[in-house]
Amino acid sequence: MLNFLGTILGYVMRFIYDSLTKLGSEPENISFFAITIILSTILLKLVTLPLNLKSAKQMKKTQELQPQAQEIQIKFKHDPQAANMKIQQLYRENGASMTGGCLPLLVTFPILLAFFRVMQDPATYIFHEAGKYAAISKQFFWLKDLAAPDPYWYGLPLLVGITTYLQTFTTPKVGTKEQQAQMESMSVMNYLMPIMFFWFSLKYPGGLSLYWITSTIFTVVQQLITNKDLLFKKKGE
Repeated sequence: MLNFLGTILGYVMRFIYDSLTKLGSEPENISFFAITIILSTILLKLVTLPLNLKSAKQMKKTQELQPQAQEIQIKFKHDPQAANMKIQQLYRENGASMTGGCLPLLVTFPILLAFFRVMQDPATYIFHEAGKYAAISKQFFWLKDLAAPDPYWYGLPLLVGITTYLQTFTTPKVGTKEQQAQMESMSVMNYLMPIMFFWFSLKYPGGLSLYWITSTIFTVVQQLITNKDLLFKKKGE
């Protein structure tokens, strides 16, 4: 499965790379290969954008329905099965879903694995020949080879950690205010995830870090716009 996704992604990246080479001379500090990674990431994010927007709206609607869901739980506190059925009916009638926020992850994770596979062997997946890949520039400002890990922890790895941490502030929170406060006080994943991805970035190709940074920045901007749009719609109603 990963080989299949990697092959498709490789063809997309090769098309973008070849298109860039026809536009003119290559910039000195950022190679066409680096630009290809950035543009490929943005393209994939645009393809999955409708799913992400739908998921964000479902999570927001679920949050708004929490007071009613709590009332149902109190009313049917002696019959949890009936309470769950009533809550599910409430969600269906209002276009909400408790699992809607998981759908983008089911799409994003395979793409991440496909990027990982491609960046491990770009000569095979993108250029289909080692000689062609060896001859191209793979520079991204201070990093001379995006196929190698960034030697500076304060470079791409630090940017990976920062952007991952910033994303936690824009992720919609589902539940009542009391539940959200409890989850925030108990959760350590907001701190563990940035550290984990920072550590991974020290070990794996810089191109993968560049993908993650671009993808996360896109997601943060999209979530900020979506949250603002939903807020204004709620006030208008």
